[in-house]
Amino acid sequence: MRLIYYVQTNVISIVVTALILLFLLSNRAKRDAASEIMIYEMFFIMGLCISDIMAAFLEGQVFPGSLTLIHIANIMYYLFPIFISQSWYLYIRLRLKLVKDVKKEMLYSSIPSLIIGVLLITNIFTGFFYSIDANGVYSRGPGMLVHWFTCWLYFIVALIINYKAYKNEPSDLKKREYRNYLLFIIPIAVASIIQVLVFGVTTAQLGFVFVAVIVLATQQQSLIHHDELTGLNNRNSLMSYADSISNNPRNDILTVVMIDVDHFKSINDRFGHLVGDEALQHTSKILKRAAGAIENPRLHIYRYGGDEFVIIGVNAKKEIFDKLMDNLKKETENENSIIEHDYEIEMSIGVASGTCNSVHDLYTIMDNADKNMYLQKTSKKH
Repeated sequence: MRLIYYVQTNVISIVVTALILLFLLSNRAKRDAASEIMIYEMFFIMGLCISDIMAAFLEGQVFPGSLTLIHIANIMYYLFPIFISQSWYLYIRLRLKLVKDVKKEMLYSSIPSLIIGVLLITNIFTGFFYSIDANGVYSRGPGMLVHWFTCWLYFIVALIINYKAYKNEPSDLKKREYRNYLLFIIPIAVASIIQVLVFGVTTAQLGFVFVAVIVLATQQQSLIHHDELTGLNNRNSLMSYADSISNNPRNDILTVVMIDVDHFKSINDRFGHLVGDEALQHTSKILKRAAGAIENPRLHIYRYGGDEFVIIGVNAKKEIFDKLMDNLKKETENENSIIEHDYEIEMSIGVASGTCNSVHDLYTIMDNADKNMYLQKTSKKH
């Protein structure tokens, strides 16, 4: 019965993981470095499940070479959770765009994994992590807690990094994504604690698979409402916000700031589209810092399309937007000082306010802000 339980649990985990893996592999055009790490994580989860099945089949078996096979299965079973936890750490770092050199990040983050790997190879002689008796029966060793701690070291560091990003993120959409990543630690914690405390129960892979499913759903939701280039909410997100206004009219005073990057076409023509993309990223950093410095009320930032951006505030006083303009000026100067190419970010800005109870109201306010923005742009030409 115990063998059947192990096989059923792991086969279900393998099937679900394989489906996620096929989906990730089929979306080649939308894959970034974080998605590539998630693909590796799926392989590691499947490896964990396969090694668990092998260990369950081989336990208590005695035949020529059986002891070697049991050791191989258990070494794999100890290695794969380390790889999974390291992959999660890398995934979070990449999703938060904190990694400049992926290869170097992978190398440095692999140090704890390599140490555990060396200790596992010597475990055959030391029995530090586990031991196998003459009858092929597995017993835990004192090093199991070292293994557990190393896995959780990756998870806890990723949790701290993610929490800091969550606290400092001005975008509500990204905050929801980061909040989900914070909550994902719960099923992993529950599953791993059960497995550590109850000998003979295999639950860790179920926790990993559950998280993988939710991460995939979160990632797809983020792609729908999130602009990958700038990290801002996109036009779909703005439309969802407009729908929420129509569904819950509250006579809110909405202030819309329309922003257009000056001379953007010239930047593209002179330096190419890659530098043009960098200019948009520089602009998004300016907007995030300028709006992020205002906590009450929170301002919502969207990339409307091309080189146009929108900032929306609900029931915000005029002083708030006066402060926003000051912040934008200061942050633009700061960002321009670090741009490597021979151009500067300049913006034309238009502001309009009005009572908003419907999508039509929102479009009217946006249209007025757009007209004011073009008036400023036109004035710069004279």
